[in-house]
Amino acid sequence: MKELSRYGLITNKYQREMLLLIGQGCFYKKCTFCDYHNDALNGKAAFIINKEILDKVTGIYKRLEIVNSGSFLELDDETITYIKKIVFEKKINTLIVESHYYYKNRLKEIAEIFKGINVEFKIGIETFNEFFREDVLKKGIGKNVSVKDITKYFSQCCLLFGIKGQTKADFLTDFETAVKNFKRVCINIFNENSTLIKRDQDLIEWFKQEIYDKIKYKENVDVLISNTDLKVG
Repeated sequence: MKELSRYGLITNKYQREMLLLIGQGCFYKKCTFCDYHNDALNGKAAFIINKEILDKVTGIYKRLEIVNSGSFLELDDETITYIKKIVFEKKINTLIVESHYYYKNRLKEIAEIFKGINVEFKIGIETFNEFFREDVLKKGIGKNVSVKDITKYFSQCCLLFGIKGQTKADFLTDFETAVKNFKRVCINIFNENSTLIKRDQDLIEWFKQEIYDKIKYKENVDVLISNTDLKVG
């Protein structure tokens, strides 16, 4: 398995400790752009790795973000129990976790586990262009799901940009919608992987030249030109 960076310290804005834990793998595995689910192990093997990562948490910023190869609820029970131990020992005030929309009705279970902690839920929207999201990217959120529907459960979102078939107008609409409706927005510029989805380099150059400098210092926006720009991956 390729060596990954699994602990990071975000010091420039929205300061937090960042962890890439290893889960059982995304249940869905149908997103055409994603091979992230390959970072997966079951049971004890995953916990051994996750414990080592979690033991690095210091609580320096009282804010912890956890991502994994799927949704938070796809971490093994032993890992989730240990996360709870670390969060309370290190006096973490805010915990940020990711989830697929499929788990929307189970997010309250996470909030209950970490009762007394501010838990913020992040979702990979990728784009608000419903056709592109569902028919091209096969995201699995579903059609006729409104922004209001999503914000009932999630306060942070991720956008994905720079894929063949997307347009400048798509990005501008997506970004405006995201910052208007979500507390925080993470923009991921697509990096090619083992899937068949391809980058649109001209579109990415437009973003770098015309957009990046205008938004990179916004307190509520993270921009990942490389998928390791949040110090993990």
